[in-house]
This record gives sequence, C-alpha cells and structure tokens, in this order.
Amino acid sequence: MSFLARLEEACAAFVERVFATTFPSEVQPAEVARKMAAALEAYALGERGTRTPRLFVVRVAGGDFERLAPYRAELAERWRELVEEMAATLGTPLRERPEVRLLADPLAAPGTVNVELEGEAGTPTRVLVVRRGLPAGGRLPLDRGGTIGRDASCDLVLLDPRVSRRHARAECAGGAWEIIDLQSRNGTVVDGQRVDRAPLQLGSLVELGDTLLAVEEAPSRP
Repeated sequence: MSFLARLEEACAAFVERVFATTFPSEVQPAEVARKMAAALEAYALGERGTRTPRLFVVRVAGGDFERLAPYRAELAERWRELVEEMAATLGTPLRERPEVRLLADPLAAPGTVNVELEGEAGTPTRVLVVRRGLPAGGRLPLDRGGTIGRDASCDLVLLDPRVSRRHARAECAGGAWEIIDLQSRNGTVVDGQRVDRAPLQLGSLVELGDTLLAVEEAPSRP
C-alpha cells in the first residue's frame, strides 16, 4: 500500500472512530492530510528553501470552522501525528515538534481547504496580551488568530466567570487584524464600544467580561 493510501486510510479510521458516521463539515480530514503531504513534499524537494517546517496552518470557510471548532484539538493532534509520519517517510525528519492550527478564512468557499506551511516559527508583529485578569500576561499571536474564552480548547483560555466558553475570535486577513464576538453572554468591548466585529490596531483595548486585553508589539527574539 502506498504512503498516501495509508495516510488516507488512517484519516478515515480516525473520522469513523471520533465522529461515527457523520462528520460535521464538508471539509474531510483526508483532504487536509493530502494537502499537508503535498506541502511537505514541496519542502523536501527544496521549494521551501532550507527552513525547518514547523507550523501547518489549515484554513477553511467560516461555517466549516464553526462546525469543526469543538473537535479542533483532536483534529490538530491527529494531523500533527500524520505530519511526523509524513516527514519520516519523506526522509525529512523534523527537529521540532510540529504544530497544526485550524483557522477560519472569510474568503474561502464552503468545503474548501488550504494548507500553508511555515518554516521556523516567526515572531508575529502583534499580540493580544492579558493586562487585567488571568492568566496574567497570557497572549495570543494575532497573525495566527484563534478563539478566546473559558473553554480549554480555545487558543487563549481566560479564567474569568463572566467570559463565555467561546467568547470571541481574532482573525488576520490581508494583513489586517480584527476581533469577532461569538454571540457571547456579556459581549465584546473594543476601545469602550460594544461590538460584534471590530478592527484591532496597535494599542487597542479589548474587554471580555472583567478581563482586559491590549494589542501590543510582539517582543523581538534575541
């Protein structure tokens, strides 16, 4: 059996085990795996230069993202394992533990998926930092985006009883950052105004429940 055939078989078995007969989205995990394989193979052939691939960004349509979000941690872990297997098969072992992030793409059509492979994990130009509340100093890189809330599956988990389980989502599209309220109980406030959706600029203040977050420059690596 070929490598890609084994890959698809492993994905199919995972879907059957975790989601029974119904997968809550038009996006299929095997399609993501195929695109991951193509990205990693391109790297192995030298199209990605000499950087070490570490971060796989999986982008899907907004509706698909909402349906997949409750399963994101399980999917990311399974896809991460597949990345390691693919790298070993291609003879390009990874020096660092790979990371897989599932993000919403407002421009993507339902059912489509795009996989981007980054090299060394670069420092984002902006981060959302917890300035009041817990975890003190907690941060979310805005170039990757992600969900914010009390649920353990969120990218930034806030220890605030007035924050909803999945309260808001930060996104980056076309180099611009914004925050989207996910129909939270107590709302999202940006620079003193309650919003459903708002751009985030350097210095913007975001209030979720009793927690205050600020958009700041990311620290430079030594």
